[in-house]
Amino acid sequence: MQSCGRIRNPVVDAMAAEAEDSRLRRLLDALPGGVVVLNGDGCVSDINTTGRAWFGELTEQLWYSVVARLFEPTADASGDVVLKNGRQLAVTTCPMAGQAGQILLFQDVTTSRMQQQQLSRASRLQAMGETAAHLAHQIRTPLATALLYLSHLDSGTEHARLITEKIRGRLRHLESLIEDMLIFARGGSQVTEKLNVSELLQATVVNQQSLYKKQQIVLQLQPIDEALVIRGNRDALAGVIDNLLVNALQILTESGTPAAQVVVSARCDLQEVCIHVHDNGPGVADDECSRIFEPFYTTRSQGTGLGLAVVQLVMQAHHGLVKLVPVATGACFELRLPLLPESVASTTAAVVDVEDKVMAVENEVLVMGNEES
Repeated sequence: MQSCGRIRNPVVDAMAAEAEDSRLRRLLDALPGGVVVLNGDGCVSDINTTGRAWFGELTEQLWYSVVARLFEPTADASGDVVLKNGRQLAVTTCPMAGQAGQILLFQDVTTSRMQQQQLSRASRLQAMGETAAHLAHQIRTPLATALLYLSHLDSGTEHARLITEKIRGRLRHLESLIEDMLIFARGGSQVTEKLNVSELLQATVVNQQSLYKKQQIVLQLQPIDEALVIRGNRDALAGVIDNLLVNALQILTESGTPAAQVVVSARCDLQEVCIHVHDNGPGVADDECSRIFEPFYTTRSQGTGLGLAVVQLVMQAHHGLVKLVPVATGACFELRLPLLPESVASTTAAVVDVEDKVMAVENEVLVMGNEES
């Protein structure tokens, strides 16, 4: 008797299996991460599109050899694995159902882990800033008293005068460090006023000249347009220049650079004033360039790591920026601050006036040439 059951068609079954395989493939490729399937022998039997983008084509390769070739030898402190190209991955494993093997799911957590580290670092810095502000306020009063008493000392002999000057210098340095701590804790915010850039730079350079002369290092201020005017806090911006000049002086002194010099210049660049502090010292190492503005980062045993961090904070509070610009020799710090509208107009008018004078001279030369001919 003939069976009434459904007769299986091998062709139809094959097409159904192929369709199911295609559906699973699309699902794997749609996952927002890398999927690697290992068989019972520890070889890669399948990998999705994202996995191929991260690891390359791994099919039939032994997984332990892949790990040795592509991954860092130790896992991250969070338990993540790290590729040798720096990509940080969270990994989840689960066994294959009904057969030997494993499925590995990788998720790229590079950006999220970096953001977590930045938030954690910001929290620590905030706590450090509050502590620094508290300590600075505690030290400030006795320091001011010590400076007052020192000013009333009778210098007497030349030796006593030199000792007094050294004590005063150390106390002034301590006072400067306290100011840096307070500015860092406040985030660089200050009361502002109109400032003439030329006058600000001249006063700051004059204050540093004696220190430079003692070390036989040249400090030069190039001529600056008197029309350049900005809005800012005089003490804070003078402190920015002071920090850069003191930093340059220390580096030039420690490195023993022959014919050492620092040049300060300023010019109008569209609606900004661009100030350069350029020394001819050893420069900044490539691996330090990205970290020099980090709070408390320093390469000097006597440094606090606050100087350049304070410079950056003050510039940001003034809607400006500071950066290290590439130069042939030494190091050059560039400060950019917005000019007041009247300063921009005055500078533009001066440029137009110069252009008019040049054009007038050219026309006069042309007229004289025509008359001679």
